[in-house]
Amino acid sequence: MEFDYAKFYGYLMQFFFPLAAILTGLFVWATYPAIVRKIFINSEHIHMKQKYQNVLQRLKTFLIVDDEERICEDIKSELEYLGNNRVITSERIQEAKSVIDSKNLNYAIIDLKLDNTTAYGGMKIYSYIKKNKPDIKTIIISGFPFEGIKYGLMKELLREDLPENEIDVIERYYVYKGGTEDYIEVILSKLGFNLS
Repeated sequence: MEFDYAKFYGYLMQFFFPLAAILTGLFVWATYPAIVRKIFINSEHIHMKQKYQNVLQRLKTFLIVDDEERICEDIKSELEYLGNNRVITSERIQEAKSVIDSKNLNYAIIDLKLDNTTAYGGMKIYSYIKKNKPDIKTIIISGFPFEGIKYGLMKELLREDLPENEIDVIERYYVYKGGTEDYIEVILSKLGFNLS
């Protein structure tokens, strides 16, 4: 009796296709919850990542100076999540100056009121950057609206031996933390992240 290859192939196909379908169904059923979690967990972060598609491609180094640790961590987590960013945080003026001297920074985000020395402690760091590493793009953040402290900032500029027209640069990169907009989104926008 000869072996019937056609009949064997027919039986094999009748057995293999249903088995493949069953195994595929089991795989999808078993992995579906993991897939759903992966897609929908942290949906806010996924939305933010889509919102900022034009994230700077090469590694950027940021310095965040704020004496409120929570604010440092919130900004840091967004910057790290959105791209190839290295973020250094500091809570003190001297510590920040040391980082400015020792690291190759691209950006600095500085809280205006630091170390409880004056209402303008962050201006000491701003001035230090402008005098020593003027290529660092600097953003000033504050809990006060710009117009309410503009005069005080101008006096501080003179005290720090910076030109008066520097107030225009500060205004362009000033972020009010108490406004109606999410201040972290405003910071990201001013840093050049695409908001569309």
